[in-house]
Amino acid sequence: MAMAGDPTMYELEAALPVAEAIVSNNQVSLILSAPLLAGQVYTLFISDELSDCLGNKLSERDSARLGLPEPLLTGDLLLNEVLFNPQTGGEDFVEIWNVSDKIINLGGLRLVNAVGTANREAVIGIDHLIFPGEAAVICANPDDLLLRYHVPHTERLVEAELPTLEDNQGNISLRMGLLAIDSFDYSDDMHHPLLAFDDGVSLERLSVGLPTNEAANWHSASGSVGFATPTYENSQRLTAALPTSGNLQLAAEVFSPDGDGEEDALLVQFHADNPGNVISVEVFDVQGRPVAPLARNELLGAEAFFRWDGVDARGGPAPAGIYIVWAQWFSPDGKVESDKKTCVLAR
Repeated sequence: MAMAGDPTMYELEAALPVAEAIVSNNQVSLILSAPLLAGQVYTLFISDELSDCLGNKLSERDSARLGLPEPLLTGDLLLNEVLFNPQTGGEDFVEIWNVSDKIINLGGLRLVNAVGTANREAVIGIDHLIFPGEAAVICANPDDLLLRYHVPHTERLVEAELPTLEDNQGNISLRMGLLAIDSFDYSDDMHHPLLAFDDGVSLERLSVGLPTNEAANWHSASGSVGFATPTYENSQRLTAALPTSGNLQLAAEVFSPDGDGEEDALLVQFHADNPGNVISVEVFDVQGRPVAPLARNELLGAEAFFRWDGVDARGGPAPAGIYIVWAQWFSPDGKVESDKKTCVLAR
């Protein structure tokens, strides 16, 4: 225990020496030679000469990250993955991603089911730092996730209660006090239509650049990763940047809906100068035969997204080949326009 009070047993990177180590009640408080700087992530290294309360020495030099948290604002955290229908006996989980350049403390974050009827709200009652560009997975029993899924970053697990998440449809919202951070209206209809089951299959966000509440921005987690990716990068994600011009655009010209997590869905983007357009979108084969309707006379804002999972109108897998995505829309002033794009479905 005497060695624990030796400040040379601790090293903080960025040339910030530990001036004093105070041992009290089996805890060590470190006094630094200068204050921490906001926005900087520090790593604290602990000498392997130290031992625990039973006298067991550390097997190797240990480390931990730390920093000064900054106030949370709307859009700093995004909902990234949700498991709302776990396997029998399993646990729901919600993954959030820090898309800001801040260090954020999740303590006090409210998780709300805005459309639920029972147990609508839970609050994270412990301090947990989420670093820029990283995730945190909130679950009432993280040990359950460790048994069922691959969890490479256990330090990103946060043990905290969740509101009740209904198995068919519901909502999960993030709030800090009265400030709305992010919100997602989920539904089991967002899962891939050819899934034999969706128990234990999470919904993953495709892109942080698309709105959270855009249904086309979510997809079933790939079977190749065990149907969920808690604490690490989603199996389903857009690998290419979204187009920025043109009324009708495809996120990729080739997609392969085979469940491997690579371009498993075709994302169709529609953009107009003004809101209030009524649009129909349909997929045709090269012979001009209709294959799958994506939208029928839908009223849109200035921008919308549609997703084709490679399933035809009968609910079966469309064969590999070349397809045409055709759209026709009516603007508020009565003008009728249309456009089409070609894609390749590979299997």
